[in-house]
Amino acid sequence: MRTKIINEQLTDLFYNFIEMEDRIAANDRYADLNSSDMRFLSAVGKGSHPRTITQVGDYLRVGRQTAHHASSSLIRRGYITKMTNPNDARSQWLILTDKGMEAVAYYRNRIRSNVKGMCILPFFLLTEPAEAKRLLIYRGRGLQGAKTKAYRNGYKGAMYPWEAARPEYGETTPERGMADPQTGERTSIYTGKKELHISADISHAVWKYYQATGDEEFMKQWGDEIILATAVFWADRVEWDEDGRVCHIRDVIGPDEYKQRLTDNTYTNYMARNNLRLAVQIAESEVLY
Repeated sequence: MRTKIINEQLTDLFYNFIEMEDRIAANDRYADLNSSDMRFLSAVGKGSHPRTITQVGDYLRVGRQTAHHASSSLIRRGYITKMTNPNDARSQWLILTDKGMEAVAYYRNRIRSNVKGMCILPFFLLTEPAEAKRLLIYRGRGLQGAKTKAYRNGYKGAMYPWEAARPEYGETTPERGMADPQTGERTSIYTGKKELHISADISHAVWKYYQATGDEEFMKQWGDEIILATAVFWADRVEWDEDGRVCHIRDVIGPDEYKQRLTDNTYTNYMARNNLRLAVQIAESEVLY
């Protein structure tokens, strides 16, 4: 019975994921793209070498005619272009245009952000709390790496990485991305240094886990320090007005990852405030649990 319930929830999660893809594809900037278009563009841009139409079709497991139709449509809309293969003049590569690279970057980052924040932890929290705990322990083990990242960027506290591998590695997001096919210059990737809300997101997740489970031992071993260390980062990261009455968080990327290097992104500011309030609540309580 338990397995059946989990399978039903996983099925619902899959369909929610597909709906999420369609909502992302319906973003105002990319309103002319559906989720199939986005997946085709992502396949074109995947890997270190260009691909032919046939190779893209094989990767997506679609027929040659379907791949030709999709590529022709995206070429007309300016998302991809063709380039003759210098090693074989009979074949042509599909290359993302600047517009196509922007769409792919938006799609990939938005899906990754939504899966981590909206799907994985809440699902396990409600069905397998032990697995949710393991996900958060991974964050706890990565606290030193987060502190190292903060130090390297000139801040106190813990600044969690946007992309991570082993917990102690800290930030693994590359600073440069794919090369522009026209200029040959690699594009800048700012998410590792500017998408700061991840630190507050982790603090929020820790607190939601405690609220759902009442796991005091986890909080004593991992949770308290995560919340306090990330709050120290926010306290150091904010910038105060000259009169010292209003503070700002400048030069950030919000969770939509479309508009970059903003001042006072609503989501980032709200989550940072929540992080700071949780830390004050912990610090002012002699015995919280």
